[in-house]
Amino acid sequence: SALENTTFVARIGPSGADRGYIAITGQPGWGISWYINGTLIPELVVRRGQKYTFIVEGGNNPSTTAKYHPLYITNSPSGGRLLNTPKQQASEVVYAGFQGSITPTGVGRYCEYEENSLSENLRTSCGAFQDYFKALNFSCSTGESGVVIWTPDETTPDTVYYQCATHLNIGWKITVTNPSVNSTMEKNCMSLDSSTNLQWTAYNTSVTYTLCGCVDTTTTAIEYVGFGLSGSNSTTLMLGADPTITWVDNMGVAHAEDYYLSSYVQCRDGAGACPDVVISGGRCKNNVFNISGSRSNGVQCVTYSRPLSTNDTECDRIINPSQPQYVVWGVGGLGETAFKHFRRAQATMPPFALSTSSTCQTSLTCTVCKPFSATKISALENTTFVARIGPSGADRGYIAITGQPGWGISWYINGTLIPELVVRRGRTYTFIVEGGNNPSTTAQYHPFYITNSPS
Repeated sequence: SALENTTFVARIGPSGADRGYIAITGQPGWGISWYINGTLIPELVVRRGQKYTFIVEGGNNPSTTAKYHPLYITNSPSGGRLLNTPKQQASEVVYAGFQGSITPTGVGRYCEYEENSLSENLRTSCGAFQDYFKALNFSCSTGESGVVIWTPDETTPDTVYYQCATHLNIGWKITVTNPSVNSTMEKNCMSLDSSTNLQWTAYNTSVTYTLCGCVDTTTTAIEYVGFGLSGSNSTTLMLGADPTITWVDNMGVAHAEDYYLSSYVQCRDGAGACPDVVISGGRCKNNVFNISGSRSNGVQCVTYSRPLSTNDTECDRIINPSQPQYVVWGVGGLGETAFKHFRRAQATMPPFALSTSSTCQTSLTCTVCKPFSATKISALENTTFVARIGPSGADRGYIAITGQPGWGISWYINGTLIPELVVRRGRTYTFIVEGGNNPSTTAQYHPFYITNSPS
């Protein structure tokens, strides 16, 4: 754990064959590996905001490639940056160990642990690593050690890697954690409603949220939980709001996506309840990162981070951690087309300051109500139907009846929520439609028609 250790000595040693690098990482090894503080490719656990120093003794002579191993921190699980094409290098993110794109800085004298007959026998006869390590030969060349200094911040992913710039698969992973997250999260926690909790930690330039809510797991439809800044500085308003929509898919993978609610309609042509990435011809982007989460017993929790202020002035609102701000939230169904629809949201709530709130429930208990019964109207006797707009009934109504996400409103036929109609060929039926007649008011304009399209 690098939560206590902030200095690491990186040297080269044998990979341990199938008992070492291969077994630990599941990847083929090069025959040599990094030893960090005398341990074969340990996983390092570091904390954002803490400075770490790597003393690198992997060689400094590029002409001796077998003994030249610049250490660097990267998002690449295999490393080997200097082996890659410029196009491959452009897609890799380097966090430390390079000046510019092709000049490594993690170079120093060469120190190596080497196998001998005793250590090889211990490895092949199932000896313990401690005994194996003690039996290795050790030697160092003259010269100075290299130094790589790295401070992970709020933009650093939860997992990065220490690797070699000139060879593949020599290092292993670094897990990046948030500072003092437990005590801070206990203080900064509030219940948005009886089935939605929010926890948060504010940093200098970003905020990390954990958003938990009750979702319906009785259907195949995936549900989201959304939260973000209100569209108004003086009240809770959906129009103009800047929420993040979170969900956990059926493979258990957590997602979080930056949204902007420009109007009370489904997203179409970059307008409505839309992801930022489809708005304004690509000028806005998804400013959410470090996403993780799970779903269990009807409770979904997703942790994610976003900057306090972004360059997306058209789509994102600025989070001010020192001032009260109004927020919005909701739960809804996630469709196959990845459009999310708010179907439950609090209308009003007091101002909300990022740094001073603690009104959270200790846990969420989710109650699953039985869905409304699906209704069938036999049109064998009825030939006239009155079609009006009403609430969808959320997860007990449209979603439960159809298995599809709803928009929050549905047709009511003769006073019944989306009944199945049974008609007879050759008979004439009349639908009295009262769904609006002004195309300029899209939220109240619902032309009724009969089609072969299920949606």
